[in-house]
Amino acid sequence: MPCISLLFRHYDIFYSLVNETSLAKYFQPENEKDKENITEFDTGYKVEKAINWYTRETGIYKILNKSLRTQNFYDIFPLEPYIKDLSYQLTDEHRLFIAQQKTSNLTFYRAQLISKVELNRLKTSLGELLSVISFLSTNTEREREKALEFAISRSPPNDQLTSALLEISVDLNSTTKPFAVASINYNKWETCAALSDAHYKVNKLNLALENLTKCVEHQSKTAYTLIGHPSVMTTYRAIEDIDMKNKTYAKALIFTLKLLDAQLERKQLGHISSLTSSYQKLDDVVLDDSILEEALELCFKLLDDALETKLLQDILIASIYKTNVL
Repeated sequence: MPCISLLFRHYDIFYSLVNETSLAKYFQPENEKDKENITEFDTGYKVEKAINWYTRETGIYKILNKSLRTQNFYDIFPLEPYIKDLSYQLTDEHRLFIAQQKTSNLTFYRAQLISKVELNRLKTSLGELLSVISFLSTNTEREREKALEFAISRSPPNDQLTSALLEISVDLNSTTKPFAVASINYNKWETCAALSDAHYKVNKLNLALENLTKCVEHQSKTAYTLIGHPSVMTTYRAIEDIDMKNKTYAKALIFTLKLLDAQLERKQLGHISSLTSSYQKLDDVVLDDSILEEALELCFKLLDDALETKLLQDILIASIYKTNVL
């Protein structure tokens, strides 16, 4: 039985593990900002602010979800009062939220790093159930692009991890675990917090994001800031619907062209004419298998032309794709 479920069963032996010390003293966070926030939690926490504390950029959600994921009873029980408060507030907010909805289906997005081992496991688990033993923070459908931006704008800290964008479809008529949508004022994002112990069915796995990440990982910090460029987001909408391997790579190359174009615009260096006049052509023809090879060849030529201008020497995109993607 998952740890969180045990908290709602009144076992005295478990309650005896809860001590009176503060969370800051118990967990002793190394990060000074986390320590400051958790100390504030110790002294200023109020029951009605449970969801707010979880969705804020504090160390609370870190220690909470780590404890739940690792099923560490000794770390979970000092958090027992807060976990109950959060669960009960989610349940109350969930009832109000459902009553206001005019549709029976909603979609949420979550950007996160995932281990490649877990990704491979998901590849073989289509149609099966996925159990989540921690709370989840997600973005609403209106904030989808921000979730995508977050997913592809940071490089994984090691070779064992890769970026992922989870699309979670919720049937309001059948969901058994409560969730709530809260507007987070400090960054103007809408966030959905979902109760732990939920189960999700893995319906589809799209690897386009994994291929795009290979491009982003090798680019300069300047390029990272350009992911939010509107043309990039428009291109990704086309990429995500493509399942065939070669077409996905071709669309990823178009993504790169738009990224280059955006960088030139930001640097106010003017556009490379061959880029601006040709990537729309690629966008139009790449879905035609008969001229896919021609489109790829043109794409590489444009990338090489861009590099020859010596304006983008820190972004060796052409060689990256030839070596790591195709």
